[in-house]
Amino acid sequence: MTIDLLRVKWLIVGILALLPYTSNAATVNVLGEAHLTASTLTVDIFATTADKILSFGIKLSYCRTDLSITSVERSNDVWYFGNTSTKYPYIAPNSSVEGQVIIVGGLLETTNPTAGVTGQRIPLATVNFDRLTASAPALSLTYAKSSPYKNFVSTAGTIYDDAIEGVEFRVLFDTPCQDCSGDPVELSGVTFAKGVACVCSATTFISIGPNVTIESGANITFRAPKVNVKSAFKAEEGAVVKIEQE
Repeated sequence: MTIDLLRVKWLIVGILALLPYTSNAATVNVLGEAHLTASTLTVDIFATTADKILSFGIKLSYCRTDLSITSVERSNDVWYFGNTSTKYPYIAPNSSVEGQVIIVGGLLETTNPTAGVTGQRIPLATVNFDRLTASAPALSLTYAKSSPYKNFVSTAGTIYDDAIEGVEFRVLFDTPCQDCSGDPVELSGVTFAKGVACVCSATTFISIGPNVTIESGANITFRAPKVNVKSAFKAEEGAVVKIEQE
């Protein structure tokens, strides 16, 4: 990713998120996939890990003026105490504090206590919202609880909360941006309107500008191996912009 930070510093004041991402860096990758409609938002949360884990703990944060939780469903078929015929779910998700939901889970399979969970796209939970405004929602994932609580623990006793490149969290909207086409993507004279939440991606590079505007209330992710930010790019206060190297 190539960005001249000195050159564009004035452009990104008011952006809520501008975070680089390098794939496959962490042992455990937690992904929230956000599905947006005109009136609702659904976030499906998964974990990918090559190591066997016995527990997880995540917190999904949101803007309470934009969203209202309607349901939280942990994947109790995967995370439970007992065995395949008799499953006892862990403590229920906690959404009592507006603006966040805490979800924890564990696996204690009595027939094989150290089996753990491993693989791609392991389901953790699904959170459903009603949209209260036209603004594209801002979401973030992190650990459910801080130290000394341990959120992600392996069957070997490894605590990934404390490990370098232990756990990585991402939230991605699944809608491609209509104005992003071709490869490379070269954006000029494009406005991403309030309420739009989408991903602009390329396999080579993305050029942003000139005269590209991201309005307040939009949530845009630019994803490519290289991203160039040119002059006359404007992100309004209240816009959410993420630039990811992938």
